[in-house]
Parts: sequence; C-alpha cells; structure tokens
Amino acid sequence: MTDFQYSALDPTKREIRLLELHPGAQGEKISCGLMTISLSEDVYYEAVSYTWGDPSNLQPIILEGSELHVTKNLEIALQHLRYRHAVRCLWVDALCINQQNNEERLHQVNLMRFVYQNAGRVLVWLGPSFENSDRAGAFLKIKGEEIQAVERAGGSIPVGSFPPDAVKAVYDLIGRPYWYRVWILQEVSLSLDDPLTGCGCWRLPWETFRSGILRIYAYLKAQELQNKQGEPIDAIGLDHWRTLSYTFFWLDQVGKDAAEGGAVPNP
Repeated sequence: MTDFQYSALDPTKREIRLLELHPGAQGEKISCGLMTISLSEDVYYEAVSYTWGDPSNLQPIILEGSELHVTKNLEIALQHLRYRHAVRCLWVDALCINQQNNEERLHQVNLMRFVYQNAGRVLVWLGPSFENSDRAGAFLKIKGEEIQAVERAGGSIPVGSFPPDAVKAVYDLIGRPYWYRVWILQEVSLSLDDPLTGCGCWRLPWETFRSGILRIYAYLKAQELQNKQGEPIDAIGLDHWRTLSYTFFWLDQVGKDAAEGGAVPNP
C-alpha cells in the first residue's frame, strides 16, 4: 500500500479540506477520504477540538486508499466519533492540513478562525474513558442540567454537599492535557451552535458541561469560606482544587465571549 500524497489547495479561493470519516464498527481500522471545498460554500461539517497526544505513539489509518500514520489519541477519537452506518464529515487539523508543507500550514492556520465559525458544530474531544471519567460525565450531566433548570425558573442555586469521589472525578477530567491548549478559547467560543463535549462514550452539550463546572465551583468557594472561618471542610483539600479555579475562568470567559459576540483573543 502506498503512502498518502496530498493534492495542493488554492489559497486564493480560501480552500480547505474536509475529512469524510467512513462508517465502521468499534475496533475496525479507520478508513476515510478527503474533499476540498471553499469556505464560501455552504457545506455542513463538524470541527474537532482535541489534543494530538504523544507524537511518538502512532497508529495506521487508511486515507484515500493509502496508509497514513496518526497519533494514537487521534485514532481513538476517530474510533469514537465515526458512525456505524453513515459517513461523517469532519474538520481535523492533523489530517485536513498537509503537515509537511510549511506554506500550507501557515495559510491554513490563518483560516482556522473561519473554519470553526463556519462549522455546523464543534466537537470537544477530551480523550478516551479512563478510571473515573464516566463518573465525572454522569455527575456533570446531573449538576449541569440542575443548574440550567434553576436558572430558567429564576430561582437561587443551593450550594449543598457533593460526594468526594464525584468531585475528584471532575478534577481529574479537568486535569487532562486538553485544558492546557492555548486554542481552546477560539475553537469553542467561535462555534455558532452549542459545542458537543465528549469523553469516551459519553457526550454532553457544552453549556451543560460548563454549568456543571460552575456548580462545583460555587461549592468549592463555599468550602473555602468555611475554611477561613475555621470550620472543617471535605476530605479533599482546597489546595488540590486550586487549578480548577483557573479552568473555571476559562470556561466562564468562553461563555461570555460567545454570548456577547465579542472578539476572541488569538492564542
């Protein structure tokens, strides 16, 4: 099988490539094709926001009938994102940009803002399931939907008490490499529709995910106040949670930028 060779894009037409992810069952080798479009065309696709992963850990896939190696993290993402019986049209930077062509890479990076703006939806991929990530997803769904319901009704949000194992699971999820990418703010806030957040087999609308994070943050702030007053706090110390406050700021800023239609800072 020959190695894949990219055809050239026309920068004067603002062309990009889209990945046609062929259907298949979990575990089957990834097979896909590419199509070229102009950003002025009305074509539905979903843009994937993810982290590449270890560049030395590669897996083979089939692209346009030829073999191409991608990071294991991307291969796992494609396994989870593909449909069983239909083609799924995606924009994935590692495959839709010729990474060996520096001139093309520079031009395509300058178009990325418009790629995410034009996408029908942004898919936020946090990675495969690991240890307590399913617990985190289930807990964020419950708390996120709870806070959204209260906000719609115009009520106040009780702080309450959260199971330590659930709080720890969310902290571990927030600690994944995805959250340290400088492109998050642009990729998520530019989505015209509510992004879909995924980890392993679970999926949550971004606003539900974000609301769940806000719910936990309010709980942690109350715990911090109790600590200042000399009262006992949960077994999980606040020092373990300091990083979450920074992540909360990111998520809150994304929500404000998207709601107000403000400019998104370039990374």
